[in-house]
Amino acid sequence: MNTSILIARVLMSLYLIFGFGMLMNQTYYKQEINKLLLKPTFVLLSGFLAITCGVIIISVHPNWSDDWRVMITLFGWGIILKGAFFIIAPKQTQKIKYTLSKSESIAPMTILLLVLGLLFGYYGFIK
Repeated sequence: MNTSILIARVLMSLYLIFGFGMLMNQTYYKQEINKLLLKPTFVLLSGFLAITCGVIIISVHPNWSDDWRVMITLFGWGIILKGAFFIIAPKQTQKIKYTLSKSESIAPMTILLLVLGLLFGYYGFIK
């Protein structure tokens, strides 16, 4: 199995499971996200974890082809940028995440997670 398919399958699993979890338990996730945002340690650890995952992805998958595999490389770079923002601007991160945790933001986030999961699943298992 090549690296692109492996990463697509892992991302599919994460996004579909989290998306279905949010779909079935919106109230729970809204409350828990708000609790986590009160803790600066969570923002910093999330930043470190995001940078670590992003560096791993771009290290094992530096693919700049003109097909679907470039999505994974871009995704890795996006994760690094997200992690850097969490560490460089933690207060702004908390404000943004607080806005996203409001009830009207949960449905679009859930849809985004499910769509990403299906997209990565398509490329990881079908294509």
